[in-house]
Amino acid sequence: MNVLEEANLIHTAQRGFMKKGSTLEHLISLRTAFAYKYQHKQEVFAMALDIKNAYGSVIHKRFISILKKHGFHSSVINLLTSMISNSVMKVLVNGFLSSPFDANVGVPQGDPSSPAWFNLYINSSTNIQEKLKGVQIFNITILLLLYADDILLIANTKIEMNSSLKSLGRELKKIGLALAPKKCKLLAITAKAKLSKALVTIGQDIIATSSSIEYLGGICTFKNDFSWSSDNPINKISNQLASAKTSNLYLNSITTTLMSKIISLPRYACSFNGINKNSLDKADIMVANFVRKAIGLDYTLSKSVIFNCKQIGGLGITRPSTLFSIEPICTAVRLFNSSSTITKNIALAAWNDLTFNEPFWNHVKNIAAQNNWSLHYIDERYSFVNEYETPVDPRTELLNNDRSTMSISGLGILDHNRTWHPCTISFWSNYSLKPFQQRLLFAHLHKAEILRNFGKDYPNCHICNTKANWEHVFTSCTMCGPEIKSLYTKWDNSSLKFNAPLIRLPSNHSLSCIPMDWNGSIKDEPLQQLDLSPPALTDWLNEIYLSFAAYVGSCYKNATWNSSTVLKKARRYIIKPKTAKFATAWETFSSQLGELNSNNIYTSHLHTH
Repeated sequence: MNVLEEANLIHTAQRGFMKKGSTLEHLISLRTAFAYKYQHKQEVFAMALDIKNAYGSVIHKRFISILKKHGFHSSVINLLTSMISNSVMKVLVNGFLSSPFDANVGVPQGDPSSPAWFNLYINSSTNIQEKLKGVQIFNITILLLLYADDILLIANTKIEMNSSLKSLGRELKKIGLALAPKKCKLLAITAKAKLSKALVTIGQDIIATSSSIEYLGGICTFKNDFSWSSDNPINKISNQLASAKTSNLYLNSITTTLMSKIISLPRYACSFNGINKNSLDKADIMVANFVRKAIGLDYTLSKSVIFNCKQIGGLGITRPSTLFSIEPICTAVRLFNSSSTITKNIALAAWNDLTFNEPFWNHVKNIAAQNNWSLHYIDERYSFVNEYETPVDPRTELLNNDRSTMSISGLGILDHNRTWHPCTISFWSNYSLKPFQQRLLFAHLHKAEILRNFGKDYPNCHICNTKANWEHVFTSCTMCGPEIKSLYTKWDNSSLKFNAPLIRLPSNHSLSCIPMDWNGSIKDEPLQQLDLSPPALTDWLNEIYLSFAAYVGSCYKNATWNSSTVLKKARRYIIKPKTAKFATAWETFSSQLGELNSNNIYTSHLHTH
């Protein structure tokens, strides 16, 4: 495609599958043109066209003659001829195979080069500048907009639009293509900002203006003024979340693979300002609730954790509402540096014209002003710079600014001022842990309790008869004693195996041990002083956290899974390992005491542990 573009064989308005080409270039140009005409009280006609079976109607002989006309080397022509000519096809219908027939039309489906050759094929039909008048905005002429076979004609009057349609129709016919009138849509606005009653024709079909037009995923509706929207990305998010299966996924798969697909749904709509902030705020809540449920937690895992960066213990998910600011200004930067001169000039004119009133460009200017950014031409490209005239990456800056307003220091006592070992906050990449263990440790790190039902108070500990909150279950409950003893046995075996120091929880800290806090966090400093290779250190810590996951699971089982039947039925969220029937150290210990058939000993232990 680059070769065709550099050789000027493709129409300058064609952005489909071109180098740095984007649908957003045409969408923003169309937005800008509509707003300019409206603001200057000028008539405008725009028509989105549909070509009947465009890719399937390419005539092979005609295509080869176009290649020869443009002087392609015989080796290229012979290669393409062998690819598309002398093709024999059969069709399978209801289990029956048809007789073979020759395929003399169409470009190969799925071939990465097909879009490029189609652009060349259709180019002769659309390269009719002398027959189009187009419209002028900021003294820049827009004749038509092209994205592969998606064509938008734009004109000042009904007469000019009909003339353009006839010219284009004749040229398309020469190469075996034709418009599908019933799928073509017209939006025409009078100089008095009303829907026009003018009619245009395609062959024998008469087409009246409609109140909306759709082009390249953007829907423009006119009712006293222009408004833009997308094809309901919030509903798509809801449907994707409803069908997502996460029970056996690791944290990394939930937060990266799955959520990247979810977050991408409103990204395009935000890029051309086709979605409102309220909808994105709803998406924030939907995503946060989904993540909590996917990981197995209730509301105690805050949005600050879900949407904050991984370096400080967050899940690193982009908050949908931040796209409202990020995507428009990133789109603007792309337009300022477009390889299309027309796109670039329109964008720069809209940016520099202080009297131009258009929602997308107003939004971009407001974002830049709020961050004290200005537009400069540096190193042969346009960039936003800060007050020190240093170029900025708008996406990174805006994302970091948004996350800086969210503090997760109250959850798991994590903050920017403490350096935690990567293993502490990298449960999403620690594949020595099973999925439920990753989620269990992540919840534990942030003290995101699963000890109570949504909206309910903590249950009473059925052994200690006190509130079974996080601190009680993991620091002072009688039942955690045997679990800690079992944990230390596993830890000591791992330390012996790797010739590493012992690790202890706060109640047993000593100078000769590596300290771990109750939430599972380990400082990096003592680990850096160890005489262990990085692989050995990682393997050792993986074993440490694997044992710690078993300890956390046992404490939860003792405290909640065996508590009152009523709470079990009412609980809506729980991290339940597949090995839920395993015996905890406390259960084994109490069973052994029971076998002694001595209530005195059992009672004595409970009160003295």
